[in-house]
Amino acid sequence: MIFSKDGNEISSCYLCGSNNSRDLYKNNNLVKCNNCGFVFYKYLPDKKTIDDIYSGYSRDSYITDESHKKITSTLKKILSFQNIQKVLDIACGECYYLDALREIDPSIELFASEHISAKENVISKGYSFVEGELFPVCDNKYDLIIFTEAIEHINTPIQFLSHAKKLLNNDGLIYITTPCFSSIERLITKENWYHIMPPEHLGYFTKKTLNSALDDTGFKKIYVKSFDISVVSILESLKTNNSIQNLSNQDLNTKSIQETSDKIQSIVSNNKLLFFLKKIVNQFLNIFGLGSSLQGLYRVK
Repeated sequence: MIFSKDGNEISSCYLCGSNNSRDLYKNNNLVKCNNCGFVFYKYLPDKKTIDDIYSGYSRDSYITDESHKKITSTLKKILSFQNIQKVLDIACGECYYLDALREIDPSIELFASEHISAKENVISKGYSFVEGELFPVCDNKYDLIIFTEAIEHINTPIQFLSHAKKLLNNDGLIYITTPCFSSIERLITKENWYHIMPPEHLGYFTKKTLNSALDDTGFKKIYVKSFDISVVSILESLKTNNSIQNLSNQDLNTKSIQETSDKIQSIVSNNKLLFFLKKIVNQFLNIFGLGSSLQGLYRVK
């Protein structure tokens, strides 16, 4: 991670190093690389600003049954690829993935890294805390690294992935999720897209740019998917659009938005026809890279 006290501009693409880029969303200071297509924030963040953002995160656990089921299903699929005994969750958040892994197989050794403000919470849950935040410092080698909703927070993704590779055993796996910049929500809401939030989010990935970053750092793809349409993302995006907000008689607060999303997920999951239609829609979204979320599993080459 590169910081600056003076807000210096970054002259080269985070991924390919090209100096050939163009303004994309001027109001948010986002540029797009003309060489590889990656979208990134063109200024260096201040370390204090970033520390204040992460220290202000709520550490209260909130996860729906539906989300827990999805995480559990994903992890069971990952565990089916090979024998996994030691796992590191980098930028673990509220440890939802580690909680699910402990339920699936209590014999797996579980480690976590996060901002220092989360250390007490991680330890209280019974997980081994690894210093170093996004660039963990340890002597261990892991069979699986989990890195969810975090690669968009760094302006050195190539350096991160190279570092992560050194922490993995031969044939080790890395599982990554991140918002998809080519999603339908972003195409509709443009610069009001909920996930455009520099300097918290610094890099914006598509299937193509995520694959490129992993390939360039010595990983081979097992799968990468672009799926779902996020109700939360759309409604949060509309909150920033005053013309739409003024037309609504409802206060689009974060709690009500999350509750609405949870209800929709529950309805779809419990209706066979809707669940089938969702699968069809997700196939379409994945083919064209239009889904809300990117989810990729890669193996060390």
